Amino acid sequence: MKRVCTFLVTIAVISTSALLSFVHAKPPHGIILISLDTLRADHLSCYGYHRITSPFIDGFAKEAIVFEQAVVQSQWTLPSHMSIMTSLYPTSHGVTQTKDRLADAQVTLAELLRKGGFKTAAFVDGGFMNSSFGFNHGFEIYDEDQWGSSKGIITKVKGSGRGGIKRILPKVKRWLNTNKTAPFFLFIHCYDMHAPYDPPSPYDSMFHDFTYTGNLFPTRETMSAIQWKGLKVSDEDLRHFIALYDGCIRYTDDKIGEFLSYLHESGLYDQSLIIITSDHGEEFKEHGQFLHQQLYYRPNLHVPLIVRIPNYLKKGIRITELVQSIDLLPTILEIAELPAHPDAQGRSLLPLIKRNKNFFNRSAWKIFHPFHNDSHSSFAMELREDFYSIITDDYQLLHNLTSDSTKLFDLESDPLAKNNIAKDHDALVKRLLSELETFYSVMPLHKASTISLDEQTREQLEALGYIDDSVVAAGDKDFDGIPDKKDNCSNLPNPLQEDRDSDSFGDGCDNCLTIFNPDQSDSDNDGTGDLCEPPL
Repeated sequence: MKRVCTFLVTIAVISTSALLSFVHAKPPHGIILISLDTLRADHLSCYGYHRITSPFIDGFAKEAIVFEQAVVQSQWTLPSHMSIMTSLYPTSHGVTQTKDRLADAQVTLAELLRKGGFKTAAFVDGGFMNSSFGFNHGFEIYDEDQWGSSKGIITKVKGSGRGGIKRILPKVKRWLNTNKTAPFFLFIHCYDMHAPYDPPSPYDSMFHDFTYTGNLFPTRETMSAIQWKGLKVSDEDLRHFIALYDGCIRYTDDKIGEFLSYLHESGLYDQSLIIITSDHGEEFKEHGQFLHQQLYYRPNLHVPLIVRIPNYLKKGIRITELVQSIDLLPTILEIAELPAHPDAQGRSLLPLIKRNKNFFNRSAWKIFHPFHNDSHSSFAMELREDFYSIITDDYQLLHNLTSDSTKLFDLESDPLAKNNIAKDHDALVKRLLSELETFYSVMPLHKASTISLDEQTREQLEALGYIDDSVVAAGDKDFDGIPDKKDNCSNLPNPLQEDRDSDSFGDGCDNCLTIFNPDQSDSDNDGTGDLCEPPL
């Protein structure tokens, strides 16, 4: 009997050892991080969307690990991607304004992987991903697609004329064909889901299950008028734009499918850690606003995060715990069996994937989150307007530091955060505000360097809707998208400025898009303060 027990124990040890070996046999040969700009999670069919927008990503998700509650640290491209690349909150990496550049002293994922022996290359779609903002740190190859009106590519008729995934992936394949024998880190980024929504045929009509009778079409002028000049968007217009946005997703999904097929054919698929995510989502007037200019509601913060680890036993699983985009850097380093980055403010998701409770109790995590016990929260911020968000497993709190106003939402019963319950939960509001205050009291602060936008980058940002010439003329002299007091827009008279509230500042400087502004009413519920709207 003793011999049998010894035999069974030996078999168990061998089986456990074999299982662990199978679970994580060796570091991945390739690391491929794909960021699909402006992709909100709940418009992917693998995240429960009612339309089949993502059949290839869905298939990939069945072989991977799907994080159902992944959130980003900012709702716009520049600071959000910088948080991904540094595992730092925006207050710490300092890149929070349109003309900020990551300081040379800051360490990026590409630098850490290159030091660890990986070849590094990035292929991005320009705009806020240009190297001038510091994203090229650590990349041996940093290819930013050179679309722009200086080359006659941007049109004034339809769409932005941007490059997109169709132009990017052939360059990616050429690079891989030459460099795939060595360990590599590859970063891919595209704007194909970003406004204006202009997918090619047949994707532009694929999800139009109605006849559109309006006159708003996917041009940069239309989107600029909506974002900066208060052009009204009717329910029919909105339905039309959502169908186009979904068409953009389906188009991009087909291209992702082609790329995954290439990885299979080249033998890289099963050797590579492959991650698909986004930097922020998009809002379709769930809270009165369109695009992603309004801050911190779930449609803008909730993004897909799908991770496929090579030689990993756990596939097709879904993780419901709240995770953040800053967790990607430490996760990649641990899977690659490289030393942890001591300055990272995120934490590796590998213990969570293994269901290891150390995910919630790591001492390194408590350096930045000393108030955490067995739970965790996600923080996001928009420093340009003093907006802050804290999300727990069940609740989201929004706080405007300038107006000292607060909103609270129960995400379990109200996932789109439409019902403000702050007045009925005073104790919870106070606790979350205290947690928010504690968080920022221990968070290292860093000031980025500043740059001057070159003509092509500025034109790309204009085509993407981040800059509008008339807004600049109305006072947005630092091109941060917000005509404010820092822009000296109190210098009236200005032919493009009125002062209907008689506060000596042009209406474009009154932050009329700020939902918390106590001096603004919104009688037509369109998300824009009445004082900022053209007179009837």
